Amino acid sequence: MKIRTKLTGLLAGALLLSLAAGGACSVHQYRNDSVRRAAADEREKMELAKWALEQTASQEELASMVELARIAYLQYQFEKCYQEGYVLMADSREIRNLTDYQVLNGDVLGEDHRVQKVEDAYLLLMRMDLEYPEGFWVMAVRDITDVWTAARGQALQYLAVAGAAFAAVFLISAGILRRMLRVLEQLKDQAGAISRGDFSIRTQADTGDELAELSDSINRMSEQLRQQIEDLHLLLGAMAHETKTPVTSIIGYADSLLHVSLDEGQKERALEAISRSAWRLDELSGKLMQLIGLYQDQALSMEPLFLPELLSQSCERLSGIFPQVQIRLETDPAWGDQGSLCQGDRTLLGILFDNLLVNAAKAMEGTGRLTAGCRGRAVWVEDEGCGIPEEDLPHVCKPFYMADKSRARKLGGSGLGLAVSERIVKAHHARMEIQSQVGIGTRVTVEFPDASAEK
Repeated sequence: MKIRTKLTGLLAGALLLSLAAGGACSVHQYRNDSVRRAAADEREKMELAKWALEQTASQEELASMVELARIAYLQYQFEKCYQEGYVLMADSREIRNLTDYQVLNGDVLGEDHRVQKVEDAYLLLMRMDLEYPEGFWVMAVRDITDVWTAARGQALQYLAVAGAAFAAVFLISAGILRRMLRVLEQLKDQAGAISRGDFSIRTQADTGDELAELSDSINRMSEQLRQQIEDLHLLLGAMAHETKTPVTSIIGYADSLLHVSLDEGQKERALEAISRSAWRLDELSGKLMQLIGLYQDQALSMEPLFLPELLSQSCERLSGIFPQVQIRLETDPAWGDQGSLCQGDRTLLGILFDNLLVNAAKAMEGTGRLTAGCRGRAVWVEDEGCGIPEEDLPHVCKPFYMADKSRARKLGGSGLGLAVSERIVKAHHARMEIQSQVGIGTRVTVEFPDASAEK
């Protein structure tokens, strides 16, 4: 059974049950109230008739009469005071019956009223004892069939109104359910397409509710999956291309060492080439592991960090790698310790600053002067290298992208440094900006959010 059928049946059943219960309670209450009002009116009439009967003779006068005379007198006065619809009773015997019915058992009547159905009529029965003579009482028999007729009419009227309301609510609800389930059907089709690797389908839900939010979330997820798969394909293709050269070099030189007679100098150069290619593969592997870990949103060990201190440590490491590069470190003491604090992962930020400095040094081919600075929570690295062409700037953070591949390979570049750096920046909710001019140099600025605002 489809969910549409289940929901429609559940809605219809609940609505019908509530309408039926409400209608039954309403009609029942109306009928009881009408009976109580009729009983109150009848009791008032009986009180007046009783008073009139008691005024016709005193208790002493009635007591002085013989039994037959007293009964005859009471029958005569009863007809004058009560008229139709009443029965004069002596204990359980009829004395005078002014109704169309015969009393079979008057003892079942209590002080309150009761309703009895006789054929198609509904009769209101009431009892009132006379104060004298002792042992006599009056039964009222009133036809209240009109109360049941009115209640039946009210029930029919309620059914008509409830039926119209049910039809309206059912149609509106069915339309809403159909609209909601149409969105779910589209989401199901989209999920199926995603499972097949098709990310082109988008669900458009204009319901303005949680379904619309779910649709937007799945659309964003689909776009992110598509982008990540495209990035993965590019990454795998670029990785295969980048590893081919050092692997070919290693195989070629190793094969020469195994099968060709070389002198000592040639052997040494072959081993040096194998060593360089192996170190390049090792560096490439390390960068890839960093990048994959960042794409998988590895857990960060966040702590308050002083940015000038981290930057200074990266500058010291760069001096050991590129001793011919002159580094000028600029910091602003006016900001103090708190002004340059950020919440970050010490290891990842060290990798970030190392990558920026190494990229700057390679852009100057391992010699020249670069500037690293920190002002507040903004860190920058500026070099005087070759610069990046304007058309390459949007792509420099893609894995394995290199504006000048010959220079990068000559200096051991892999094209992953800025890709790793960008992921680290995003993981810290920071912002990175790259400014460059060909022949003048490049400036990379990273601005971190306020550490106190993230607590």
